Amino acid sequence: MIDSNLTDNDTKILPDKVFEKLRKKLSSVVKELAPEWSDNDEEQKAYIKELNDRFSDLKRRSLMDKISLLAKRWGVDLSGVPEEFIKEAKRARDQVVHRGYYQPKAGAARDLHDHVVTVREVVVRFILTTLRFEGSYLSYFGGYQTRTFKKVAPAPGHIAGAPVPFTYGD
Repeated sequence: MIDSNLTDNDTKILPDKVFEKLRKKLSSVVKELAPEWSDNDEEQKAYIKELNDRFSDLKRRSLMDKISLLAKRWGVDLSGVPEEFIKEAKRARDQVVHRGYYQPKAGAARDLHDHVVTVREVVVRFILTTLRFEGSYLSYFGGYQTRTFKKVAPAPGHIAGAPVPFTYGD
């Protein structure tokens, strides 16, 4: 949803020209400090390359920022779903994708199923908004229950990128 409904400008923190200046300064600082990290020229080059390759990640907004922006733009009501729960679900997703398994922190109060339920709730609310649905729906978030879903006004003046409702004819 994010890739197809937010522009490149929406997903970047800084415009390309501004970021390029920052990237060059960061690169020069890395080159300057590399000798402090290793006496070996090859290791220094490897550090410089690795860090320079990662700088492009700095210009992108976080997934949470993109979700929040799209929710605001479309008028998706995420009230009652704590941002921290969404962040925890994202971290669980990262573990599964990058490690191949989920390992909760010691003493974690929420398990993988809780994270799946959180993501499901967020996705359902985006879908219901896209359908321009108002009414009751079944939710598993916070325990199995019927919730009331109401439309929320999208961000003022926003038309481009708004969800297109499905029409079923007469």
